Amino acid sequence: DSHDTEFDKIKRSIIKEIENYKRDPRLMAELIDFKAKFWNYSLNNTILIYKQNRGATYVAGYRRWKELGYNVKRGEKAIRILRPYEVTYYKDPQTEEWKNVRYAPREMLDKIYSNEIETQKRTYYTTAYVFDISQTDCPVSNYPKFYDMGYESAGHAVIYDCLKAFAIISGFKVIEDNVHSIALKGFYSPSNDVITINNLLNDSEKVATLIHEFAHALMHKTSTQPKEIMEFEAEALSHMIQRRLNLPLSEMNKDYLSGYYKKIKDCDIAVDKCFKRISKAYNHIAQGLDKELETRGITIGRDRAMNKEQTQQRKKNPKKEQVKENFLKGIEREE
Repeated sequence: DSHDTEFDKIKRSIIKEIENYKRDPRLMAELIDFKAKFWNYSLNNTILIYKQNRGATYVAGYRRWKELGYNVKRGEKAIRILRPYEVTYYKDPQTEEWKNVRYAPREMLDKIYSNEIETQKRTYYTTAYVFDISQTDCPVSNYPKFYDMGYESAGHAVIYDCLKAFAIISGFKVIEDNVHSIALKGFYSPSNDVITINNLLNDSEKVATLIHEFAHALMHKTSTQPKEIMEFEAEALSHMIQRRLNLPLSEMNKDYLSGYYKKIKDCDIAVDKCFKRISKAYNHIAQGLDKELETRGITIGRDRAMNKEQTQQRKKNPKKEQVKENFLKGIEREE
């Protein structure tokens, strides 16, 4: 349609891509691999970045790259994403129409700010443009300042110990025990907040299983979601964390993830809500794991230039009940 705005075209493109992922669970597994690099972006924007540049690793706007001391190379094509913004409206007491606060007369503003008049916020979207780090003059040697290159020097055993330590800080108990099975790798018990890992697993399997069960503990303690959704979310998060750590993923991992996605794809499931919960849990585990690895002398490169405040926050010693309480409140709001 010649009357379509750029936003309309982008939105239609996103819907088309989501339908493709629904039809092919393997494509969803690929998207989750990619989303590990863009965990703080919405599902829609992750899809847009993936569609336009599958090799992207770290993106920022033109001005942001300038602020960081780098320039976008001449002739580089921008990646289009959607930027949300909020508009506040007030209910006109005379006409009962909702009007933009920005254009309210002064006498009305006084009543608005003193909460005498009802207001509401509405979210809209506009087109924004970002560039991948490879499109700038940032030296390759500086790339680790912006995104993870993986923890190649850290073995699975060290990573497992770090994950276990952070799970404990988050208010959960982790035990390795005989579960009288070689098929059952582990489980989480909501009644006593205990994560049990099969003591027969090797180090790599222990890492994957602990992330999966930790995800259940964080996201699903009080969840009423169907089992298929909970398993998809937990495995997707495990998939993303392992990718972030540059750990190899087995075909079994991929098949398990694709299998559960196949089970939910025909249902009327809001996949974007799944990814909101996954992103919150990913952020929580990734930051805690970074801190634990740092205490063991393993250098962390992730987002130093972009997330100084988060880095400072990680250096504090969180009280485990507060860490857990704050996280669970955020997840409950997404249910």
